Amino acid sequence: MRTRLFVGLSGLLGLFFLWGSLSLAADVVKVGAMGPMTGGAAIVGTDMLRGMQVGAKEVNDRGGVKVGGKSYKVEIIDMDDGAVVANAVANARRLATLHKVPAVVGPPLSSPALAVLEFNDKKPTEFLMVTMAMHPDLVKRGNKLIVRTNTPTVDVGKQLSSGSFKLKKLKTAAIIYHTDDWGTTWKEGLTEGTTMAGGKIIATEGIDERKQTDFYPQLTKIVGMNPDAIFMIAHDSVTMMMIKQAREIGYKGRMVFSEGFHEPYRNQVMDKIEGCLSVAGPMDFMTPAAERYIDLFKKLFPNEVHQAYGGLGNDEFRIIIYAMEKAQSVDDPYKIRAAVPSILPIPHTIFPIKKCFENGQAPYDYLIGEIKNGKFILAEAE
Repeated sequence: MRTRLFVGLSGLLGLFFLWGSLSLAADVVKVGAMGPMTGGAAIVGTDMLRGMQVGAKEVNDRGGVKVGGKSYKVEIIDMDDGAVVANAVANARRLATLHKVPAVVGPPLSSPALAVLEFNDKKPTEFLMVTMAMHPDLVKRGNKLIVRTNTPTVDVGKQLSSGSFKLKKLKTAAIIYHTDDWGTTWKEGLTEGTTMAGGKIIATEGIDERKQTDFYPQLTKIVGMNPDAIFMIAHDSVTMMMIKQAREIGYKGRMVFSEGFHEPYRNQVMDKIEGCLSVAGPMDFMTPAAERYIDLFKKLFPNEVHQAYGGLGNDEFRIIIYAMEKAQSVDDPYKIRAAVPSILPIPHTIFPIKKCFENGQAPYDYLIGEIKNGKFILAEAE
């Protein structure tokens, strides 16, 4: 009799703990993170992920996502695509079918994002994609499950080139650019903006920043034509290498940089970029929201260096969370997407994202910065 009683109680306890664990599991909402965590563009994905992790800690510390009278702990499921389109497609399908994520931050690069856009609004792989990728076509394909929290590269390129020509009275320029979708659309915008400002592009050279470290052949051609400025469209370490190589072969003119060239790398070559220009954002000039984010970042990642990708990744993650709470849904991507316009701007937004259009475009304005006396300031007219 005692044996039977013990078995019976054990069974009841087992059912209790099983029910309890299932209840706990049901109170978790998963958000995907997709991007390059390895390879030449790893800084983009890893910093984006860290920004999301800063946001997740903040949300979980305040009790989680509040939906339907319940609190959900946020769990980030991150997947590395190495900036390879096939990997991004496979990762997106796994996030949707295996992990059942209702929303994903990323991919942050244009080619993987365009590939994922082909199916993220179709069953059985429906999820909201919130991306900082800048290709203009991302919001032109009628996808109902996208929010693009950035300004298209073409538009930023036009702003930067026309502004640079007017501010510094340039007459000619050359372009050296990474030949993916991001870099190609940057080139198009720079060319159009230069024409708008009455200037001329006298040389254009393509590179592959994922494979190259020697840019002397392209730079030698450009420097030989003596342009007033060289637009360098690549990411952090690659831009830094091109700056050094351009100076080594004797280029004395201005260089102008994309949003892919960030403060930690810029600071390493300050002695070579006096008078140069760059796309600038809120983290370059330390707004209160940026300072708040950096403080949270340093507490969670004391040995890492913050970048703008993480600041925007943090904003994107928190847009998803606020939209879930507004929609009162943690599993319907359409309801979450529909709630986005009504929750903007979110509290403590690092990038000034104030609205989201029907096509998913959620833009903000870039600025033009200048290195002057070893400091990065708003560019001044000459």
